Amino acid sequence: MPLLPEPVETIAIGLDGTCMLLCEHGWREAMCGTLSLYSANGDRLHTIYTASSPEYGKQSQEKALVRR
Repeated sequence: MPLLPEPVETIAIGLDGTCMLLCEHGWREAMCGTLSLYSANGDRLHTIYTASSPEYGKQSQEKALVRR
């Protein structure tokens, strides 16, 4: 995490996914997420990106967001 030029006023959490058909394993959900930090003026100061491999449900991605 870099040293930020201003204090963080707002934290935005994003989570999205899509179902993927894997030839031998059927349908799995691939996930990605973001943690974005914003100043009081609404300027984005930093974003952390996360992703997880296709799996049933969202367990790995949710754990990745909590760890950050």
